[in-house]
Amino acid sequence: MPRSPHLILFDLYVGGHHMQYLFDLARYWVEHNLPGHLDVACPRAGLERHPELAAYLDTHRQDGLGYVEVEVPVGFEQVHGLRGLLRNDRIHGRLVQHHIDALQPDQAVFMYVDHAQVSLATRLRFRHPVGLSGIYFRPSFHYGALDPEAGPVSRTERLQRLRKRLLLRAALRNPHFHTLFSLDPYVVPFIEAWHPTATVVGLPDGARIDPPVRTPEAQRAAWGLTPDRHVLLLFGALDARKGLHVLFDALPHLPQTLQARVALVLAGRLRPEEAATIQRHLDEVRRQTAVEVVQDHRYILESEIQALIHASDVVLLPYQQHIGSSNVLVRAAAAGVPVLGPTYGLVGAHLRAQRLGLAVDSTAPRAVAQGIERLLLRTASPVADPAAMHTFANYHAIEHFGETFFEHLGLRAPTSS
Repeated sequence: MPRSPHLILFDLYVGGHHMQYLFDLARYWVEHNLPGHLDVACPRAGLERHPELAAYLDTHRQDGLGYVEVEVPVGFEQVHGLRGLLRNDRIHGRLVQHHIDALQPDQAVFMYVDHAQVSLATRLRFRHPVGLSGIYFRPSFHYGALDPEAGPVSRTERLQRLRKRLLLRAALRNPHFHTLFSLDPYVVPFIEAWHPTATVVGLPDGARIDPPVRTPEAQRAAWGLTPDRHVLLLFGALDARKGLHVLFDALPHLPQTLQARVALVLAGRLRPEEAATIQRHLDEVRRQTAVEVVQDHRYILESEIQALIHASDVVLLPYQQHIGSSNVLVRAAAAGVPVLGPTYGLVGAHLRAQRLGLAVDSTAPRAVAQGIERLLLRTASPVADPAAMHTFANYHAIEHFGETFFEHLGLRAPTSS
C-alpha cells in the first residue's frame, strides 16, 4: 500500500506576508481535502503574531495538519548586506537539514528560497528521496529586458544581477530540487533558457480580497474629506523606499487648480528612524501647496485595506528600485482603481502589460506629478483597462495561488482527475 504524501512548508521569517501565505496554504489543504500530511515549520513567534494560524493548525490536526517549531537565532530577520544573507542562508540550511533528517518527508518547500540558495548549491543532500522546492521572490537579472527604454544600470547592479543568476543556477543543480515557483512570471522563460531541465512555474501572488468593510462615502467621511476631493492613497509601511520624499517633492509641481482638489492619504506606520524627517517634509508640503494631507499612522488591518482603496481615485506606488512583486497591484485591480507606479522592474512590467495604471520614472518628481495629473484628469488615452484589471485580479486570487502551488507538487483533491 503506497504511503500517504508528507509535505513540509519551511518559513523562518515571521514578518510581512510570510505567516499569511502559510495560513492560506493550510486552509487550501483542508478545504480541498488534499491527501496525506502537511507540516507547517516556522518559529513560535510566527504563531504568536498570527494567532489565526495557530488556532487553525490546532483545530485541524485531524485533517492532516501539523506544526513543527523551528528555533532561529535572535536577530535572524535583520539582514544587512552580503554577510547577513550568507549567515541566514547557513541557518536555513542547517535547520532544514535537521528537520528533514528527523521527519523524512516526501517533499519540503522553502517559502522564501532566496535565502537558501547557497545551502541548496553546497550542502543539502539526503540519503532518502525527498523533493525540495521553493518560492523565489526577488529575481532581477532579467530586468534589462523588461523595460527596453530603461537607461544603463550601475556597475553595482550589474554585479548583483550576475551574482543572482549564477547563484540560482548552482541552487537548481541540487539533485533533490523539484520545482521553482516564481512570483515574477516574466523570469520563467529566462531561467528555462539556461536551465532547460528545471521545472519553473509562475505563481500567482495569492491575494485574499475581502469585501470592503465600509462604503467609499463612509471612508471618505472618516478621513474628514468632502466628496469632491480627488483622493491619492499611499498605504503600508511608510518610508523612503516607498518613494515618500519623491512624492512630496512632486506635489508642488501639480497645477494649483488641481492641488486645491487633491487629498493625499497616508495610511500606515512610519518607521521610527524616519518619522521626524518625513514629518518635516510633510510640513513643507502643507506650506507650499493647497493639497490636503490626511495622516493615519497606525497598523492597517488586512480587513480594512479594500475599503481604503475603494474610496480612492489613484493608488500610489512610487517605489524606488523595488525588486519583486506587490500585493497592492492585485488589490487595486480588484477594486478597479488605477495605480501610479515605477517603470522599473516587475511592478512596471505589470502596469504596462496588464494595463493597471501608469508607469513613470518614480525617481523624478516632475514625472510623478505629470502621472498624477494624467490619471486624475484623464487628459490622455486610457491607461487603465477595467477588463484587464479584472482578469489580473482573478488570476492572482488566493484560490488560484493554492491550486497552482499544490498541483505542481503533485497534490490534488481525491475528486480531481
